Amino acid sequence: MSSEFRPFGEGADSVGIGDLTIEDAGDSVAIYGSATIEATTKGLADATRLAAIASAMVERLKGMDLPEALPAAKITTRRNPFDE
Repeated sequence: MSSEFRPFGEGADSVGIGDLTIEDAGDSVAIYGSATIEATTKGLADATRLAAIASAMVERLKGMDLPEALPAAKITTRRNPFDE
């Protein structure tokens, strides 16, 4: 996991905060898991990191020429080799 998350990039970045994972997929960012932000110095550090990641996503999106929606994924059907 990299220390500086670059959203909407090459699709290779991933960061973790507690059990929360944030992954760049190029044209999207996946956020899953959970994190507890406690009223502690670690909680402040985690909250600050999460806010910086959210800000980076917003700033990157503002600088992009965005479509209304992403195109649907192309689904390819193949013959099942076990059906004989």
